[in-house]
Amino acid sequence: MAYAATFNRIEKKYLLQQQQYQGVMDALQLHLQPDAFPRSVVTSLYWDTSSNDIISRSLEKPLYKEKLRVRRYSGLQANGALAPSGGCVFVELKKKFKGVVHKRRLSMAEDGARAWLSGMDFQQACALFPLVGKEFAAPTTHEQQVAREIEAFMARNPEACPAMITRCVRTAWKDPQSQLRITFDSPIQAGRPAGDPFLMQLDGWALDLLEPGQVLMEVKQVGGLPPWLRKVLSTNKIYPQSFSKYGTAFQMEAEKEF
Repeated sequence: MAYAATFNRIEKKYLLQQQQYQGVMDALQLHLQPDAFPRSVVTSLYWDTSSNDIISRSLEKPLYKEKLRVRRYSGLQANGALAPSGGCVFVELKKKFKGVVHKRRLSMAEDGARAWLSGMDFQQACALFPLVGKEFAAPTTHEQQVAREIEAFMARNPEACPAMITRCVRTAWKDPQSQLRITFDSPIQAGRPAGDPFLMQLDGWALDLLEPGQVLMEVKQVGGLPPWLRKVLSTNKIYPQSFSKYGTAFQMEAEKEF
C-alpha cells in the first residue's frame, strides 16, 4: 500500500522579482541543501463544483477552508526531460485553520486513485491497483483514517469533481537540522482538464500565472524563521502575500470572460 503523511505547519508565500530571487539564493545556498528531489514538475488536479463553490469560498479567506487535489511529481532530468513518475500520485486534503496548514496525504497508484475517487471502496481500490513493490501491503490504520477524512470531504461536497489543473517547475531546498523547507516555482501554468482529467493534460486555454521573471517562493516551517532568513527577507524587502495557484487561475479565467 501507499505511503501516507500528515503535515501541520506554517506556509508563507512570497512573489519574488529576479533581483530578490538572486538575493535569496545567494544566502540560501550557505544554509540549506537541495531536497531529495531537487527539481521537478508538479502537476495538481483540483476538485470543485460546477459553480466553483470551493474556490469561491477559499478566496473569501474564511477562518477555515479546505481543498482536495491529486498531485503528481515528475523528476526533471538535466536535459530537461521528465523522469517517469512510476504511476504514483498523491491524493491530498489540504485544510487551513487560523493560518496553520493541516495536510492529509495518501500515496496511491494512479489507477487506484481514479477508481477510489470515482466511487470504489478505498481498500478495494488499493488491493486492485497497488503501487509497484507494495502488492501485498494492506492499508495501515493511519492511512485508513486519512482516507476517511478525504471521503468526509467528498460527502460534504457531493457535486465536486475534477475542475482545474495547475503545473509548475519546482526547485526545493531543505534544512537538514530542522523542518524548514523552501521551494521556488516558475513558470506556473493552469487550465481546465482536457479529456480524461486524470491524465492531467491542460486544455488549449492554459494561463501563465506569473509575470515574466517572477518566482513564487514558499517557506514551510513548524517553528519561527531562522535569523539568516529573516535578515535576507528584510534586506531584499520581501514580504509574505497570499497566492493560491487555483485561486489565481480562477480569477484570471473570470477576467478573460469579460
